[in-house]
Amino acid sequence: MHNRVDISFPDRSLPCVTGLFGPLFFADCSRGARKRDTQHIPPRDTQAQSNSMSGLIIDTQDANLVLSLGGEPLHVLKDINLSLGPSEAVAIVGPSGSGKTSLLMVLAGLERATGGKVEVAGHDLRALNEDNLAVYRRENIGIIFQHFHLVPSLTALDNVGLALEIARPEMPLRQAREAAAAMLEEVGLKDRLTHLPGALSGGEQQRVGLARAMVTEPRLLLADEPTGSLDQDTATRIGELMFSVTRKQKTAMVLITHDPALALRADRRLGMDRGHLTPIAGEDQS
Repeated sequence: MHNRVDISFPDRSLPCVTGLFGPLFFADCSRGARKRDTQHIPPRDTQAQSNSMSGLIIDTQDANLVLSLGGEPLHVLKDINLSLGPSEAVAIVGPSGSGKTSLLMVLAGLERATGGKVEVAGHDLRALNEDNLAVYRRENIGIIFQHFHLVPSLTALDNVGLALEIARPEMPLRQAREAAAAMLEEVGLKDRLTHLPGALSGGEQQRVGLARAMVTEPRLLLADEPTGSLDQDTATRIGELMFSVTRKQKTAMVLITHDPALALRADRRLGMDRGHLTPIAGEDQS
């Protein structure tokens, strides 16, 4: 019997996943996940219906991101137009530094677009304050990191269960643990529930990462080089599993990858270059 993971610490902090996305997965560590934000966002289904009649999960129009670098403006994203429906997957390829990860951060609400429209799962991200953006992330976004970012002191079961404790604080602990175990079984880790990350292979750790991202049934999965740290055979198996699980849950996916074979599995492929997002020449994007 595992001990309950106490995420209601006196200082209202949580174990954080760091890296390019900062504390994205654990939904804003400084905000305290088990206490609902005082500025309430309507339930995601009703808000999505009221804010978006298009049925799109992502709808950006002329979205721009301008940051300050050494006091000088840096135009990171330039007039981004992207639409994505439920169950649809788009792969984005391009050189390092072209803006791919910055686009994921805008879609996650971790960077605020400085111009244009950014609507995800029916939420106008430019109109939400920081507290409501935290709720938006908990209720709508799953993410897979290149370097896994599992909590090393937690078992596979507890890493996945923690995601549910944060995203669904009203869910009874027993139900959360059963859901976490079922998700791990779905990704082929039925016999690894009690293993710590250090006792798992790279491929197994990424399976835990996938289970953690998908156990909350997010509307949108953001996958940032999910196979970049794996050998080719393992990467192929993880890619197949990722597409299988997202399509089963009807989850939209934005995939950043340098792997041509993985990109070809997506419904569409787009190129990012110097902040511009465009169709890849010669490909049918219908």
